[in-house]
Amino acid sequence: MKNIKRIFRNISLITLGNGISILFVLLTNIYLARVLLPDNYGKVIYAQTLIQYLILVADLGLSNWGTREVAKRPERLSAYVTNILSFRFIASLLLLVIFSTIVFLQNGISPEMKILLITSGLFLIPAGLNIEWAW
Repeated sequence: MKNIKRIFRNISLITLGNGISILFVLLTNIYLARVLLPDNYGKVIYAQTLIQYLILVADLGLSNWGTREVAKRPERLSAYVTNILSFRFIASLLLLVIFSTIVFLQNGISPEMKILLITSGLFLIPAGLNIEWAW
């Protein structure tokens, strides 16, 4: 009976945390849309979308592979984390340099959009250092 209560409590806390997170993101997006107005908000969302695609490319499926391998051999966790983390970080940095170079060399993009895209590209670095797959 204790285990059932503990499981129910854990599921409830996770559900509550996810609900609060979704609500926070929703309210933040509503606020940004009202403050930035449609044109500028669209630019921000466009930049975020491009970076999300680059994050998928930088991951290369290593998160799924790492999760599977750690489940098979948990004693090798540190080796997997070291290898996958270093490879993903290097891939993220390389993508950031390539993306920034392409954006910088484009003639049809306004200077403010170039700055927005390049600074949004900095989100590749923490994405490359994310190790939540190991847990």
